[in-house]
Amino acid sequence: MSSLAYSGPYDYDINRHGDKYVATPRHGFDYIKDTSLSTVWLAINAELGRGPAVKFGASTATTPFVVDATLETEYQGTIISGLGPERSILMLDDSVDDDMIRNTNSEFHRNTRVESICLDGNRTGNAAGRGLEFAVGAATGGTEQFYEWVTLDNIIITECDQEGLYMQSTSNVLATLNMDNFRIWDCDGDASGYQISLDRIFDGWIGGTKSSVSSMRMKTCSSMHVHNLYFGGGVDNLLQIDGGDANYNATGNIFTNCRVDNALGTAVLLDDYACRNMFMGCEFTNMSQSAATNTYPCVEAAGNARYNFFNGCYFGHNNIITDDRWTYAYADSGSADYNHLIGCISGYGAVLGGNAEHFTVDEENAAANTIIKECYKNSGAAWNA
Repeated sequence: MSSLAYSGPYDYDINRHGDKYVATPRHGFDYIKDTSLSTVWLAINAELGRGPAVKFGASTATTPFVVDATLETEYQGTIISGLGPERSILMLDDSVDDDMIRNTNSEFHRNTRVESICLDGNRTGNAAGRGLEFAVGAATGGTEQFYEWVTLDNIIITECDQEGLYMQSTSNVLATLNMDNFRIWDCDGDASGYQISLDRIFDGWIGGTKSSVSSMRMKTCSSMHVHNLYFGGGVDNLLQIDGGDANYNATGNIFTNCRVDNALGTAVLLDDYACRNMFMGCEFTNMSQSAATNTYPCVEAAGNARYNFFNGCYFGHNNIITDDRWTYAYADSGSADYNHLIGCISGYGAVLGGNAEHFTVDEENAAANTIIKECYKNSGAAWNA
């Protein structure tokens, strides 16, 4: 059981019986039954008048819980749980063209939790829709406030026409995300193709022993700890960290023991005042074999990205054909400067033949004040030696 897992109590159990959804109360509330899952959901919220704790029963990919309209969190403390992502499957109905689960757009609802469930966005039957959307459209004004906003645990999100997870806070709010043991895969993402898109999220934890995502953008996010997370496959900038300007930057995020793998271009982009972010013991590996080779650096700092720190990281390739290589392991561009790389290693896996080259130009193309110490190629030679 995850350390984040909710142990009850629950207000309602929701099960599917033929073409009907039946919500059975555990504490003397009204019994609810309807052919529409969204109608059952609205009735549960109305019956309780507060954030419900519901547990979905068993379903399958062929007989899922069909989401016929967005399930909105109307109150703080809303908990949506299941028996596990392999057993409790929610699928967006054809032509809904909307999100599966989201908060009502004008309010923050503290302590929202979604866990032990699979969300299938059915993108072949929909032209729009995210798996989870937590966004507040209007600025709150006033003094800065802190919100324990969302916890996600033991979930799979797949086949969404847009992002699997989209979170956007607003001005004067410090909103958090805690996320463990998840897989977000095969969603189309936004125009840039990101599976997870976070905007103005702070002080959160993302990762876990079985966590993976195709791609993630962290815009104006600070003090996030991302750990044991696998990024893999299919787009340029599998991980992008960026701010907006010097007053709205992306700072102090820490990445430990992460792998960013199989990018179509640059694996990691630090841009637009991404400053003081740390990468500890991470791997940046394998340009995709369908990528435009000899064009992109593996990791790029651009647009006033400064004072970022890489310690004990590996930049390289494993078991891919000889022509698929980045230009540099690391490169500064634009106004990026003052970044640090300490104790890093680069290499080219020659298991299937390969050759002695590491990167097509060299290991780094750093700005004047970037510091590179004790960084070596697999041969033992220093970078750019």
